[in-house]
Amino acid sequence: MQVLFKGSFIAGMGSYFLDIDLITVMIGYLLIHWGRIGACIYAFFFGMLIDFFAAGVLGLFALLYMLVFLIIEFGSRFFDLHSIKGQMILVLLGAFARELFLVGSLHFFSYQVHLSSSLFLGFAISAGVTALIAPFVFSLFEWFRAFFPGPMVENP
Repeated sequence: MQVLFKGSFIAGMGSYFLDIDLITVMIGYLLIHWGRIGACIYAFFFGMLIDFFAAGVLGLFALLYMLVFLIIEFGSRFFDLHSIKGQMILVLLGAFARELFLVGSLHFFSYQVHLSSSLFLGFAISAGVTALIAPFVFSLFEWFRAFFPGPMVENP
């Protein structure tokens, strides 16, 4: 669903330059409220879902989102994921690392992708916009959580 939404949203804006990564934001949110296991399962599942819909190397996005999970998980030891600043920093690091490792792995699999300054700038802007919307998405899901209480467990 997120893949289809992102494709139609970006196409509607007329710009393929901006890549807002909501899965990275959700990994951070789920790490807070569902713990490591829930966020890890989410990262792997949606990575595999993107792999099934993408015409590329099977398992590539699952690996990338597991990497994002590990970056946010280990980064949460240094930055508070409950604070707005920590959310923005960790989502920024995760989204930027995902883009860099995607280009690196595509280059490794001989897809003729080269890292240029304009591509690097696009990655930085996309990761920055993703980081800027992360606190708003976290707040939105907190608002939804107030209406639909469930068996969510906070991560200590």
